[in-house]
Amino acid sequence: DLVDTWKAVMPFASHVPCPSVVAKAMFCVAMLWGWVDLAIYIQMSWCGLLRATEALKLVRADVLLPRDLLQEARVAILRIRSPKMRRIRARRECAKLECPILVRMLEVMLAGVAADTPCFSWTPNQMRKLHDQVVRFLGIPTVDGIGITPGSHRGGGATALFESTGSLDFVRWRGRWSSQSRTVEIYIQEISALSVLPALSESARDKVCLYAQGARAVALAFIAENSARANSGCIGAQAAG
Repeated sequence: DLVDTWKAVMPFASHVPCPSVVAKAMFCVAMLWGWVDLAIYIQMSWCGLLRATEALKLVRADVLLPRDLLQEARVAILRIRSPKMRRIRARRECAKLECPILVRMLEVMLAGVAADTPCFSWTPNQMRKLHDQVVRFLGIPTVDGIGITPGSHRGGGATALFESTGSLDFVRWRGRWSSQSRTVEIYIQEISALSVLPALSESARDKVCLYAQGARAVALAFIAENSARANSGCIGAQAAG
């Protein structure tokens, strides 16, 4: 379809990139509310540079964990079966997760889950409603272009990756952008202008910092609480309430 191909090559607008501190705060809030699926979705999208709906299409067989690959490295590979650019590029793509804690949480969440079982059980609209609740709780707008939306995590992860590596080519490769795409440059060049942080109220900034500081602790607590069941294959994906 010509229109879909044009949209794929020329995105109509830039999503506001989600800063690392906001992604961590959102993760922490979702975990504390018992929305484990949402918390993992946020971190998976941010760390893996995933488009908003790509994670929702994953089934267990698409998530290749260290034990699936018989490797010791705490790295996971995500198979993207229907990538946005499939009409003009590869029909299958892969994303990489190199966050050891996130990979361990995926091992816990997906232990004993059948290969054809969806990793996430919601529709995009259901996910967006839950996502918006967490963002609003932190005092951040949810309107695209000025606030944080599910599409913000890909840009946030890309920006952070560039800041840590200094390589646009590496970011393009990891984000599965074509060499002709200017999307990466837009994310990097507009990060200061698009950042949500300067516009936040003092109370919102304090709340973001507070919950971001607790992200690692709640993740480790979840792992410790569920590792025994995961090792025995007795825990599956938990639906966000």
